[in-house]
Amino acid sequence: MQPITVAILDDNQFAIDGSRFRLSQSARIQVVKTASTWEEMAAYLETASPQVLILDVSAPISASNPTYYPIRNVISQLLRSCLRSGRMGESA
Repeated sequence: MQPITVAILDDNQFAIDGSRFRLSQSARIQVVKTASTWEEMAAYLETASPQVLILDVSAPISASNPTYYPIRNVISQLLRSCLRSGRMGESA
């Protein structure tokens, strides 16, 4: 059985480390990406399709722009993209 792939976006390294540690306790879960800015995660999502995204709603846009990225505004965009590509509803 293939592991469930997870990407984590959080600007708090402690939260990333804790999430990665807890998730690594299961052989069924593989953390494939961590990012501290939306810019970094968006670049990753251009070429990858993790099955689960853990998103901090107050993560900054980029390292040079600490403004919080309005993730709630892109959730529908992410869902539409997943639906178009057939990624929604895939089972591990």
